[in-house]
Amino acid sequence: MRTIVMSKQNIEGSIQSIKSRTKVIKKALDTAKQLKSRNDEPGNTTPTKRCYCGNNAKLTHQNKYGRVKEKLIRVENVPVYSCEECNEQFISGSDSLVYAVRLKEAYAENKNTIAFK
Repeated sequence: MRTIVMSKQNIEGSIQSIKSRTKVIKKALDTAKQLKSRNDEPGNTTPTKRCYCGNNAKLTHQNKYGRVKEKLIRVENVPVYSCEECNEQFISGSDSLVYAVRLKEAYAENKNTIAFK
């Protein structure tokens, strides 16, 4: 009889855990929908990403410098997200990989400047 009671308690605990996780997932989906609707507003054509401070950072294109060994290389037209609230700037994960590849290519070709593409 005792194992049945414990199993029932385990099942009830699992159900509570699932309900709690479901609430978190629903809240995350609602937040994502709200952010998407803000970005879909008429006149808002600039892509944005969430900044570390919690505000939206807008996409800009800038020339950035990188160093490979002793060589300083300028990469032109790099997509950079800039936050107007905290002045933080960041590159998305996939773009940072492209940036690193372009730096290595410029170094291999002995160039001082290269386009991001």
